[in-house]
Amino acid sequence: MGVKEIKRFVRIYFPRSYDEVSSYDFIMLHSPVMYYFDDRQARWMYNAIRAGTGSLSAPACMSSDPDIHNAWIASVLSHAFPNDAAAVIQSGGPKGREAFHIKVNREFPEPVLTPFIPLGIENFIGAYAYKIIPKDGARILAWQIGGFNTPVPYMATWNYENGRTMTLGDSFGLAFWSSYAGRSSQNPYSLDILMNMVLYLTKRRVPTEVLVFHRMRTSFIEYRTKMGLLVSLMEFVQGFGANDRRIEEMIGELQARVSEAEREYLSENFVQCQSIMDQVFTDLDKVQRMTLKLKERALMWVFMVEWLVVTATLMISSFLVWTFMIRRKLYKAVHVTRLA
Repeated sequence: MGVKEIKRFVRIYFPRSYDEVSSYDFIMLHSPVMYYFDDRQARWMYNAIRAGTGSLSAPACMSSDPDIHNAWIASVLSHAFPNDAAAVIQSGGPKGREAFHIKVNREFPEPVLTPFIPLGIENFIGAYAYKIIPKDGARILAWQIGGFNTPVPYMATWNYENGRTMTLGDSFGLAFWSSYAGRSSQNPYSLDILMNMVLYLTKRRVPTEVLVFHRMRTSFIEYRTKMGLLVSLMEFVQGFGANDRRIEEMIGELQARVSEAEREYLSENFVQCQSIMDQVFTDLDKVQRMTLKLKERALMWVFMVEWLVVTATLMISSFLVWTFMIRRKLYKAVHVTRLA
């Protein structure tokens, strides 16, 4: 799309008032191209952060394209973030080498990254991180090792008036976080790390039970996968006219309990959430077995009808073959007749 089309989409989908922008708890700026936003929209986001909205910029809101990083430097929004983008450009360029790993700051007071150290976070390989030069008052959560000649900050954060912001050195599409850009990621905890970052930036409690947190997240994903397969199976069974009302009622009960688990999850009652999800999976297995039995009963009549049709066809064709080909006496000899 061209610039006009993109600006049109921004006008359509961006909030229409400052009150609406400030109602958000969190703003993520992922590779923003600031010249697509007008000054009023940038000012709204900036004022929302000043008023208490948390925000994350990635990848350092920088780019190898001068038009993009100069637009970020000129934007009022850049003042709210702890990376000195102008100093980065003056230092010789923002982009690092292909591979790096991180070193977590063990002295950082909040457990944003430290619970992941025993899980190997410092061994996961990242790619193409941007340089961060922290402003005065910024704190470092981690450094990147190998991207530049010397270690440079990988995550930097600070409190900006009533809000809290963070600058991340790379993109969520790159290898440290995901396989989106084509290079395989070694990090199975990327979404858990991201959620810790969001909770920290919105000044909520950051969980230290990261494995419980990881299991809960994967539990919700596993539930959606299994429920999708179950619904597909039910649609197949319904096509044969099976009565699945009881199964639909049980699925409704499961959905209600999952909603309860989600509320516990959002309330950070992780142990209770996991207990509910464990029982949900037990009952979901029962529902799956009932659905399979219902499918078997429905298909039994299909197979029986098919068997009867095949058997009848075999009997009729066998009778005709026996009648016309074996019972020779049914055939009459051909006689030649003459006129007298």
